[in-house]
Amino acid sequence: MKRVLICLVLALVASQVAAGQRIVSIDGAITEIIYQLGAGDRLVAVDSTSVYPAEARQLPDVGYMRALSTEPLLSVQPDSVIASPAAGPAPVFEQLRQAGVAVHIVGGDYSIDGLLQRIAEVARLLDRQARGEALQAELRTQLAALPQPGSDKPARVLFLMAVQSGQWLAAGQGTLADAMLAMLGAGNVIDHHGYKPLAMESLVSLDPDAVILVSNDAAVPVPAAVNHLRAARQQQVLQADVSELLVFGPRLPAALRQIANVLYR
Repeated sequence: MKRVLICLVLALVASQVAAGQRIVSIDGAITEIIYQLGAGDRLVAVDSTSVYPAEARQLPDVGYMRALSTEPLLSVQPDSVIASPAAGPAPVFEQLRQAGVAVHIVGGDYSIDGLLQRIAEVARLLDRQARGEALQAELRTQLAALPQPGSDKPARVLFLMAVQSGQWLAAGQGTLADAMLAMLGAGNVIDHHGYKPLAMESLVSLDPDAVILVSNDAAVPVPAAVNHLRAARQQQVLQADVSELLVFGPRLPAALRQIANVLYR
């Protein structure tokens, strides 16, 4: 009985410590998970990729996740930082640790299992395991209901992303865009790695079955060459905001459904 009481006391203390944490989230997907787990009130700051939900935009912004600085992070007096492996640079996190801030790097590759793993890890850090398991179950149900390919031949897709200069980059291997296509049983017409510029005159020779275009500015014009593609004539072109489509958090099923509705009409 004494051992049971000790365990209960320790669990209560651990819960109280977790509830009192001042957390900075570095990665929009991690921020969304934290809110979905009902722990948004613990956040004292986020990075610039954390634009959803709307409450996240009311918090102090410590900068872009790949170009962080120590001073803005320490200025909000965090107890802990939860970040993705893409965040950095690494010396900033080392300086935070030296200042007594706990730094947690939450992984998970670009896959369904990777997302579920990420949710479980964040839930554990926040002592919200039950909420995490419920969220995982909800996402599994949503993913199981996605439209499926109508044939054994994978759709060939071109995924383009606009950058600040107005230039369009083609999403290649190893990107979230490529992984999302794979989740839907589709293929990527681009074989280079990462995001790289693509000569617009090459679009016709690629002849994709569908084209996905994402940007954070609706005023960015669609490349004229896209309008001459077979995909455009067959109305298999999707335009969307990058923050709504390229997501690797709880909104992933909704993003995949948008793409699937274009691929599998």
